[in-house]
Amino acid sequence: MPVLSEGLYPGEYLISEVGAISRDRVTISGLTGGATYAPGTVLAQVESGGTAGTWTQYDPSTAAIDVPGAILYAAAGNGPAVVTARLSEVRASDLVWHAGVDAGEKAAALAILNSTKQIVAR
Repeated sequence: MPVLSEGLYPGEYLISEVGAISRDRVTISGLTGGATYAPGTVLAQVESGGTAGTWTQYDPSTAAIDVPGAILYAAAGNGPAVVTARLSEVRASDLVWHAGVDAGEKAAALAILNSTKQIVAR
């Protein structure tokens, strides 16, 4: 019998939130070839360049996207998306990180989300 694997469902990483006030609509950028980000992907707002103001996967090694600011609610490619932006409790084990982000960088990012957005990881 084949083994079936399920991805994350929209909002599966959430433990609690404060209704609609916890979410924002944003624009995702930076993906190629029809790729998508999974629910629970930690995002940063692009700070410079032609896509400034849009959101992409948080990467502490890239200056323009090195400040985490939201968590993707449902799978999304380039274009409109919904994110958890504030006042939420999330399951740390369900968050999706950029390849190469180490444990120390994850802890630092979660501390930033906690102190600036009141997004608490458990």
